[in-house]
Order: sequence, then structure tokens, then C-alpha cells
Amino acid sequence: MEGAYFSGPALQDATQIAAPDFIDLDLTPQLLKVFDSYYIVRLSWGGVKYRPDGTVLLTDARVTNGFLDSIHKFSSGDFIVIDTEDHEESVHAYHLVYKSCIMRSNREPHRYK
Repeated sequence: MEGAYFSGPALQDATQIAAPDFIDLDLTPQLLKVFDSYYIVRLSWGGVKYRPDGTVLLTDARVTNGFLDSIHKFSSGDFIVIDTEDHEESVHAYHLVYKSCIMRSNREPHRYK
């Protein structure tokens, strides 16, 4: 995945992002129409670069799933919204997967049929 990055207000409070590392994303609510059980994907990256504008660029980024090896093909401009509300440091150990949603570049949720 080329051009992957993290952005948003949660980065101001987050610990520095390490590399290589990963984050597990729960796309179940969005993909329940396609799959009959949970759907967790792993976003992993090989390197990070902090930019002055607050974004964190990811190198060698990949989105994979243990069953399908990847989710649908992303189009240029698509992005993943990651809900970080349940991931404050004191309770993070109880919320190991981040609720997430794939969005199209026009800011509409990706519709699976």
C-alpha cells in the first residue's frame, strides 16, 4: 500500500508510533453483509516518518487478514477511520482491536454487496 499515513487529533495524545509494528482493526460491522463472522484485519508497517503537519507516514504498509490475505482493493484516496475512544492507556489491555470502517475518497462508507 503506497502513501499510507496516520492523521487526526488522536496522534497528539498517542505514544510515538514504532516500526516495525501493527494495529488490528475490526471491520466486522461493515463486512457483516459479506462474511458471516467477525472480520479483523492487520495493518502493519515497516517504517514511520513524522511530518511537521502532524501526519505519520508509513513505509511498507500492508493490510492483511489471516483468511483472505487482504481486504478489497483500495482505490486512490480511500481511507480507514479508526475509532480510538476505547484505547486510553489505562484500559488499552481490555480493547486490543480498534473499531474501524473503510471509507471512499468522497467520505462515504464503502458499500459491500
